[in-house]
Amino acid sequence: IICTAVVYLQTVYARTSDEPGAALTAIGDVDARLLLAQAAFRFQLTGPRTWHNLAPYLLAFAGVATNLTPGGAREDVLTPDQIFRFGPAFAARAGLGTEFFLTDRVSLRGDFRDHLWRLPKPIGLTGSTERESEWRHNFSLTLGTAIHF
Repeated sequence: IICTAVVYLQTVYARTSDEPGAALTAIGDVDARLLLAQAAFRFQLTGPRTWHNLAPYLLAFAGVATNLTPGGAREDVLTPDQIFRFGPAFAARAGLGTEFFLTDRVSLRGDFRDHLWRLPKPIGLTGSTERESEWRHNFSLTLGTAIHF
């Protein structure tokens, strides 16, 4: 099981007019904090062996993501139907990578991952009367080293 905390800078948008199709206006930036709790599965393509000191693998994760950020000062200027609320939500992650073994016990690791979760769209920002959401991809590249026992 893997728990990850992520902090990123997010721009806050608001619809400044009640007219249908009115443009969104950026009103400022806020820090957003996410907590991901996921169970992982790693499949070694070469099994317990390496190919030219490389050990490629596939990754699969499933779990939940939630927002740890409380409502901030930027939300004071928004109407309730424009406030974004996230989580807890189902989160999935997939990836592929490889380990390069420098010695029998030390390796360098690199992988490419896609974090996927469903984001709700506030009704006041979509111009729709029905609640909408969409699946969003978030790509990452990770690098690391490992000592094998």
